[in-house]
Amino acid sequence: MNDDTPVPTPTAPEARLRAVAYRLLGTFPEADEAVEDARRTWRWPEDPTVAVAAACLSRLRARETHDRPSETAPAPGEAASTADLDELTPPERVAFVLHDEFQVPYERIAPVLEHAPVAARRLAGRARHRLRDAEEMPEAV
Repeated sequence: MNDDTPVPTPTAPEARLRAVAYRLLGTFPEADEAVEDARRTWRWPEDPTVAVAAACLSRLRARETHDRPSETAPAPGEAASTADLDELTPPERVAFVLHDEFQVPYERIAPVLEHAPVAARRLAGRARHRLRDAEEMPEAV
C-alpha cells in the first residue's frame, strides 16, 4: 500500500474517539497514537469507538507489564480523576469508562474485553466500587 493512499476515516466523530482514548490512557499524545492505531486497523462494520477501546486496552496492558507510573493530573469536572482510574485494572478501566462515561452498551464492550456482556457489567461494577472506596478514604495528614 502506498503511503499517499488516504486511510478511511471512522464514522464516529473524531473528537469522541479522542475523548474515549484520553479518558482510557490519560495523556493526549498516547490518545492520539491509539486513535491512529485504531484508524489503521478499523474494519467495517466494527464500531470505531470499540476499535479505539481495543487499541487503548492493548496499551494499558503493556503499561501494566512495564509498571510505568502515571504522568497525568486530574482534569477538572471529571467523574473520576485519572489518578483514580490508574488504580483500576485495564479491563475495569475500559468497562467503566466506556459504559459510565460514554454510554457504550455492555454488549459492545464485551468483545473488546474478550468476555461476555455480564462479565463486562461486573468489571464496571467492580470499578465503580473501587472508585467509590477511593473517594471515601481520608487523605493522610
